[in-house]
Amino acid sequence: MLKKFSLIVLFLGLMIVQQSRAEDVKIAYVDIQRIMNTSKAGEKFKNEMKKTVEIYNKKLDEINKKIADIQKQLESPVLSKQGKEKKKDELRSLQREFFRLQQEAQQKLTEEKLKAEEIIVDQVRKIAQKYATQHNIDIIFFGGVMAGIIYADDSIDITKDILKLYDAQVK
Repeated sequence: MLKKFSLIVLFLGLMIVQQSRAEDVKIAYVDIQRIMNTSKAGEKFKNEMKKTVEIYNKKLDEINKKIADIQKQLESPVLSKQGKEKKKDELRSLQREFFRLQQEAQQKLTEEKLKAEEIIVDQVRKIAQKYATQHNIDIIFFGGVMAGIIYADDSIDITKDILKLYDAQVK
Protein backbone atom coordinates (compact mmCIF):
# COMPACT_ATOMS: atom_id res chain seq x y z
CA MET A 1 0.00 0.00 0.00
CA LEU A 2 2.86 2.37 0.86
CA LYS A 3 4.39 1.55 -2.52
CA LYS A 4 1.19 2.41 -4.40
CA PHE A 5 0.80 5.60 -2.40
CA SER A 6 4.41 6.59 -3.10
CA LEU A 7 4.01 5.98 -6.82
CA ILE A 8 0.84 8.07 -6.95
CA VAL A 9 2.49 10.89 -5.01
CA LEU A 10 5.55 10.66 -7.25
CA PHE A 11 3.37 10.89 -10.37
CA LEU A 12 1.42 13.84 -8.98
CA GLY A 13 4.65 15.52 -7.94
CA LEU A 14 6.09 15.14 -11.40
CA MET A 15 2.93 16.59 -12.90
CA ILE A 16 3.15 19.60 -10.60
CA VAL A 17 6.82 20.11 -11.44
CA GLN A 18 6.04 19.81 -15.15
CA GLN A 19 3.21 22.33 -14.96
CA SER A 20 5.06 24.89 -12.91
CA ARG A 21 8.55 24.93 -14.38
CA ALA A 22 8.62 28.69 -14.08
CA GLU A 23 8.02 28.45 -10.36
CA ASP A 24 10.59 27.01 -8.02
CA VAL A 25 9.04 23.93 -6.54
CA LYS A 26 10.88 22.82 -3.44
CA ILE A 27 11.02 19.03 -3.15
CA ALA A 28 12.41 16.86 -0.37
CA TYR A 29 12.27 13.27 0.68
CA VAL A 30 12.40 11.27 3.90
CA ASP A 31 13.83 7.75 4.05
CA ILE A 32 11.07 6.19 6.12
CA GLN A 33 12.87 2.85 6.28
CA ARG A 34 15.90 4.49 7.90
CA ILE A 35 13.65 6.19 10.44
CA MET A 36 11.96 2.88 11.25
CA ASN A 37 15.34 1.25 11.76
CA THR A 38 17.18 3.99 13.66
CA SER A 39 14.61 6.02 15.60
CA LYS A 40 13.98 5.54 19.30
CA ALA A 41 10.47 4.32 18.55
CA GLY A 42 11.81 1.91 15.93
CA GLU A 43 14.34 0.53 18.40
CA LYS A 44 11.57 0.16 20.99
CA PHE A 45 9.40 -1.81 18.56
CA LYS A 46 12.37 -4.02 17.57
CA ASN A 47 13.03 -4.79 21.25
CA GLU A 48 9.37 -5.65 21.80
CA MET A 49 9.48 -7.99 18.82
CA LYS A 50 12.66 -9.63 20.15
CA LYS A 51 10.86 -10.31 23.44
CA THR A 52 7.96 -11.86 21.55
CA VAL A 53 10.39 -14.04 19.57
CA GLU A 54 12.11 -15.15 22.78
CA ILE A 55 8.79 -16.12 24.36
CA TYR A 56 7.76 -18.20 21.36
CA ASN A 57 11.23 -19.74 21.00
CA LYS A 58 11.10 -20.86 24.62
CA LYS A 59 7.71 -22.50 24.08
CA LEU A 60 8.87 -24.13 20.83
CA ASP A 61 12.04 -25.42 22.51
CA GLU A 62 9.96 -27.03 25.25
CA ILE A 63 7.79 -28.80 22.68
CA ASN A 64 10.88 -29.83 20.72
CA LYS A 65 12.38 -31.43 23.84
CA LYS A 66 9.17 -33.37 24.43
CA ILE A 67 9.21 -34.52 20.80
CA ALA A 68 12.83 -35.68 21.13
CA ASP A 69 12.00 -37.56 24.37
CA ILE A 70 9.08 -39.36 22.74
CA GLN A 71 11.18 -40.24 19.68
CA LYS A 72 13.80 -41.70 21.99
CA GLN A 73 11.13 -43.66 23.88
CA LEU A 74 9.79 -45.04 20.59
CA GLU A 75 13.20 -46.60 19.91
CA SER A 76 12.96 -48.64 23.11
CA PRO A 77 12.53 -52.38 22.45
CA VAL A 78 10.68 -52.85 25.77
CA LEU A 79 7.78 -50.63 24.73
CA SER A 80 4.67 -52.65 23.88
CA LYS A 81 2.86 -52.29 20.57
CA GLN A 82 0.00 -50.52 22.34
CA GLY A 83 2.50 -48.28 24.16
CA LYS A 84 4.19 -47.40 20.85
CA GLU A 85 0.85 -46.45 19.28
CA LYS A 86 0.06 -44.23 22.26
CA LYS A 87 3.50 -42.58 21.98
CA LYS A 88 3.05 -42.08 18.21
CA ASP A 89 -0.29 -40.37 18.84
CA GLU A 90 1.38 -38.19 21.46
CA LEU A 91 4.18 -37.40 19.01
CA ARG A 92 1.75 -36.41 16.25
CA SER A 93 -0.14 -34.21 18.68
CA LEU A 94 3.06 -32.45 19.77
CA GLN A 95 4.15 -32.00 16.16
CA ARG A 96 0.78 -30.38 15.35
CA GLU A 97 1.12 -28.15 18.40
CA PHE A 98 4.64 -27.18 17.32
CA PHE A 99 3.44 -26.26 13.82
CA ARG A 100 0.43 -24.33 15.20
CA LEU A 101 2.65 -22.39 17.59
CA GLN A 102 5.08 -21.55 14.77
CA GLN A 103 2.24 -20.17 12.67
CA GLU A 104 0.85 -18.25 15.63
CA ALA A 105 4.26 -16.69 16.29
CA GLN A 106 4.71 -15.72 12.66
CA GLN A 107 1.24 -14.16 12.52
CA LYS A 108 1.74 -12.24 15.76
CA LEU A 109 5.13 -10.90 14.61
CA THR A 110 3.68 -9.83 11.27
CA GLU A 111 0.81 -8.05 13.02
CA GLU A 112 3.19 -6.32 15.45
CA LYS A 113 5.43 -5.20 12.60
CA LEU A 114 2.54 -3.81 10.55
CA LYS A 115 1.12 -2.01 13.59
CA ALA A 116 4.52 -0.49 14.42
CA GLU A 117 5.07 0.61 10.82
CA GLU A 118 1.61 2.19 10.68
CA ILE A 119 2.23 4.12 13.90
CA ILE A 120 5.69 5.32 12.86
CA VAL A 121 4.59 6.34 9.36
CA ASP A 122 1.60 8.24 10.73
CA GLN A 123 3.73 10.10 13.27
CA VAL A 124 6.49 10.85 10.77
CA ARG A 125 3.94 12.07 8.23
CA LYS A 126 2.61 14.62 10.74
CA ILE A 127 6.12 15.81 11.59
CA ALA A 128 7.06 16.01 7.90
CA GLN A 129 3.94 18.09 7.14
CA LYS A 130 4.81 20.56 9.88
CA TYR A 131 8.44 20.62 8.72
CA ALA A 132 7.35 21.29 5.13
CA THR A 133 5.24 24.23 6.23
CA GLN A 134 8.06 25.69 8.31
CA HIS A 135 10.66 25.27 5.54
CA ASN A 136 8.45 26.18 2.55
CA ILE A 137 8.71 22.73 1.00
CA ASP A 138 6.07 21.98 -1.61
CA ILE A 139 6.42 18.20 -1.80
CA ILE A 140 7.96 15.60 0.51
CA PHE A 141 8.28 12.06 -0.76
CA PHE A 142 8.75 9.06 1.46
CA GLY A 143 11.77 7.07 0.30
CA GLY A 144 13.09 3.75 1.47
CA VAL A 145 13.16 0.14 0.43
CA MET A 146 9.64 -0.07 -1.02
CA ALA A 147 9.06 3.54 -2.01
CA GLY A 148 8.91 4.91 -5.53
CA ILE A 149 12.12 6.92 -5.28
CA ILE A 150 14.90 5.52 -7.42
CA TYR A 151 17.36 8.34 -6.84
CA ALA A 152 17.37 11.49 -4.77
CA ASP A 153 20.23 13.91 -4.28
CA ASP A 154 21.41 14.20 -0.69
CA SER A 155 20.65 17.91 -0.78
CA ILE A 156 16.90 17.16 -0.69
CA ASP A 157 17.18 14.40 1.94
CA ILE A 158 15.64 15.74 5.14
CA THR A 159 15.63 12.37 6.91
CA LYS A 160 18.16 13.47 9.56
CA ASP A 161 16.08 16.52 10.44
CA ILE A 162 12.85 14.53 10.60
CA LEU A 163 14.56 11.80 12.64
CA LYS A 164 15.76 14.36 15.20
CA LEU A 165 12.28 15.88 15.45
CA TYR A 166 10.68 12.45 15.69
CA ASP A 167 13.03 11.21 18.41
CA ALA A 168 12.49 14.43 20.36
CA GLN A 169 8.71 13.97 20.14
CA VAL A 170 8.53 10.22 20.80
CA LYS A 171 10.22 9.23 24.04
